[in-house]
Amino acid sequence: MSLPLLSASQSLQLSDTVTYIPRVHEFPELFAPLQHLRCFPKAGISNSQCGAYSANRWWLPDAYVNNATCACQTTPNDATANCVRKFLQDRLAAYPPYIVQWSAFAKQLGTLVPWWSYEGWVQGVLTPLIYQDHVDAYRECCCPCGPAPYPAWIGVTSVPLPCGVVGESIRWFGSCHCTPGAW
Repeated sequence: MSLPLLSASQSLQLSDTVTYIPRVHEFPELFAPLQHLRCFPKAGISNSQCGAYSANRWWLPDAYVNNATCACQTTPNDATANCVRKFLQDRLAAYPPYIVQWSAFAKQLGTLVPWWSYEGWVQGVLTPLIYQDHVDAYRECCCPCGPAPYPAWIGVTSVPLPCGVVGESIRWFGSCHCTPGAW
């Protein structure tokens, strides 16, 4: 294939003949909000399979056990929510033994020292891990928006709430599909 020859009186405008289409790998920050359109959530579990948190009550903060169980039960049975549920429970089961043992020790010690010492430990060690688990779950499960902002997770791990409040909080502040008031 040869290019046409142009005479001196003709000019070729690149913009007239070539349309540049940016590629995802060239500008990932430009395409990040659209990645969910090409994403397919992995298989998940339904909101009737939420026993993992109470089974780990011996080392998880009680408030988180309550709130996580409520969140598990009140998010809908759709592909993204089911994927998030499974991701979080798999991540919980995969915590390194030293974190689990350390957490169990701190929780037991929390019964002997002022409550704020244990809460400080929870906020300094477990809350950042739990929050990051949720960030990873939302991303891995094709949610275009992430979970509630980090300051909310201080409450998630320290203040047990009624299940209705947990569900509404997720819908308003951690909507997977960026639709406040809905999942």
